[in-house]
Amino acid sequence: MPSVPYVEFEEPDGGTRNAGRHIFITYRQTIIGLVVFAIIAIGVGLIAGLTATTLSNGNNTTPTMPKYPALSKPRLPTTIQPKAYYYQLDIDMTKLNFMGLNTIQMMVKSSTNIIIVHIDGIQMLSKPQVGNDRNFNSATTMYKVVDSGSYKPNSYYYVVMQNKLSPGQYYIRFNYTAQLASDLLGLYKYQYTRASDRQQIWAIASQGQDYYTRRMIPCFDEPALKATFQATIIAPSNYSVRWNMPTTKKTSVANNKIRYEHSDHVAVPKFFAGGMENWGLNLYREELLTYNSYDVSSKLLSRMLTVLGHEMAHQWFGNYVTVQWWNHMWITESFCTFYQSYGATYRYLPSMFLRQDFVLNTVQVSLEADQTPNSHPLVLPQNLGPLWDRITYQKGASMHRMLRDYIGPANYLTGVKAFLKKFLYGNVVTEQVFEAMSGAIQSPINISEFMGPWVYQMGFPLVTLIRHPANIGLGLLSQQRYLTNSSLNPATDPPGLPYPSPFGWIKLNADEIGFYRVNYPKENWQLLTNALQTDKTQFSNTDIANLLDDAFQLAQSGRINYIIPLNLTKYLYQETNALPWEVTSYYYLAMSNLLSNRDSFQYFSNYFQKLAAVQSDQMGFSDTGGWMDRTARSTILNIACSMGHKPCISNASALFKKFMQNPVANNIKGSIRDAVFRFGIQNGGSTEWNFLFKQYTNSFNVVDKRRMLTALSYTRVPWLIRRFLNYTADPSKLPSSSMQSVLYYINLNTVGRYFTWEFFLDHQSFIKQKMGTTRTILSTLTQNYKTQVQLNKVMKYIRTYPENSPTAKSMEATIIKKIHSNM
Repeated sequence: MPSVPYVEFEEPDGGTRNAGRHIFITYRQTIIGLVVFAIIAIGVGLIAGLTATTLSNGNNTTPTMPKYPALSKPRLPTTIQPKAYYYQLDIDMTKLNFMGLNTIQMMVKSSTNIIIVHIDGIQMLSKPQVGNDRNFNSATTMYKVVDSGSYKPNSYYYVVMQNKLSPGQYYIRFNYTAQLASDLLGLYKYQYTRASDRQQIWAIASQGQDYYTRRMIPCFDEPALKATFQATIIAPSNYSVRWNMPTTKKTSVANNKIRYEHSDHVAVPKFFAGGMENWGLNLYREELLTYNSYDVSSKLLSRMLTVLGHEMAHQWFGNYVTVQWWNHMWITESFCTFYQSYGATYRYLPSMFLRQDFVLNTVQVSLEADQTPNSHPLVLPQNLGPLWDRITYQKGASMHRMLRDYIGPANYLTGVKAFLKKFLYGNVVTEQVFEAMSGAIQSPINISEFMGPWVYQMGFPLVTLIRHPANIGLGLLSQQRYLTNSSLNPATDPPGLPYPSPFGWIKLNADEIGFYRVNYPKENWQLLTNALQTDKTQFSNTDIANLLDDAFQLAQSGRINYIIPLNLTKYLYQETNALPWEVTSYYYLAMSNLLSNRDSFQYFSNYFQKLAAVQSDQMGFSDTGGWMDRTARSTILNIACSMGHKPCISNASALFKKFMQNPVANNIKGSIRDAVFRFGIQNGGSTEWNFLFKQYTNSFNVVDKRRMLTALSYTRVPWLIRRFLNYTADPSKLPSSSMQSVLYYINLNTVGRYFTWEFFLDHQSFIKQKMGTTRTILSTLTQNYKTQVQLNKVMKYIRTYPENSPTAKSMEATIIKKIHSNM
């Protein structure tokens, strides 16, 4: 069996964390056994094969019922296996379409007289040909085709033979044409502004995963049907072409075109996903592959590195080894999401603290996604998937982190290598991954038994600690499923064996390795609060982040009083680490939006202003320190300025005015750029607003344009707010795609939110025309609605402007549920 290409995933670290600190109880110690599931989907372009649910176009009219029984099945017949694709795409950048010629080498495994492939949006120019070699010349033996056509419900194109094809090797050739798509999927066109002359230039890119390779070529578009590809791309001579394999030949052809026959990393100005792991040609959104210290914040830098790490990991998880079917897509996406923080990126850039950041941006966000009855398991039923969500990616990655801690880093790495080697160039399902890992490690632990409950069912436990009735120094644990709606009251397991507490307080789930939440008695919460204020170094930063996140979530669900998480935050005036501030900022923003129109807001504002003021004044608007320092500074400055801390606002406004005087000489570094722009606009007038809008119009930088668009939304000048809203409906001022973002941020503006509903009513026909529904914008505007009057207003709008699609009805129900929750 061929060996796995060498890659350094991680250095086993021996697992000595928290040695001797028995007050921290890890997942391994508590042995909580409730299943959580997430679905992970990884696109590997043509190499892995893709499946589709979209509709297709062919020459023949699609009948209501299929002419042939095989067409009614959602999966392709197993009688044929593709071996290789030889295709040519002749791209016309004037007509914005392409001509295709695709020959598929295929192996017939059992006799059949029907060949079925996937197509979508492809128009056949002639009847397909079937022969015994790929030359299709006078020496080729041809097999007669008697019928062909499309079956749209399954995106099929069928070719029916006069006689059955016996087992053996055959070739089928398709001659077709298609339009370049406009939705960033398949082979699509887009425009960008050329910096040298500001001309709008057409370009094309591709996105095959998960259902869109069939838009480019007729193919057997399922992940298990892997094959090789050889492409010839014909493009105008003034264009360059990138392919995912080395170019074997480049020749001039007629009509001033170049023929290209072909592991780069390429930035694409308009791209559907963050990145795409095409084998040998990774594609990325432009802003995730272009860096300078003025435009890129510390958070964006972390995002750039993790996306790069994610796509590189996909060369092994997804490309070398592919899932058997989409319902197991969590396998590859979870591995890659885990290794983007625990792999080579962490080893070579430890100053980015990616493993600590993993707790916030992977574990905690997936806990929040998995705590409702509408979650889903990681492994889906066969008729579902893929699902591209936080369960699939973040929860799945959290499972790997928990497993690694449970069996040990060295065992985990050994198991992963064994799994990759065993299934190299093959396909897998979930159980095969666990079996391969278990068989390779020196441990009695059965990984299938351990991981099964977590991946085949949804949800996670709430572990509750109570003091032992006979000994206050001991704690008893029980567990039940955690749901945000605590009134559902899932069954509770009986308490387990007691744990000693030599320090007086107990902190469970050390470093939030386990995928569960923890609740404590009121007195233990108070002991933890006191310990933080006395000496916060008793806790790791991830433990503090864990305490804050659990406490705020438990308060949101009504299980504890909000005074408990707020008391935990009292120590923050002495905190310089970004993790606790990031967690607090998330809940602070949610509370701020809900309290902003209430009398109690003044007390809330004063409290958080005092918390942030100390560190805000000490850190200032510099760009010094490492990644953690710059991230903390950005978060703290935003809280301090937004709560009205005068020195913060004064410094932000002064820096913005200097930037206005000379944007080049007085340019602002990325870590403080958001705060300076936002509060420079918020505390300025029309001069500042007009200046920044001009900067937005002239900028080519996607990240900076988005930052400026957000900042412009924070003006408190009513007529500027109205004008900005109107700009979103004027294509000469703003692209219509910016409307939702602008409305979202203006709606967060305590002045602006009074204008957004009026604008929405006045432009609801325009919104419906552009977006196909008004419910997306309606959802954006009502996120913080919390009164009966506001609910009545929304209900009246829904009755006055009804939409009957299932998606619209689902969104309406979600909107109403959210308002009730806020109330």
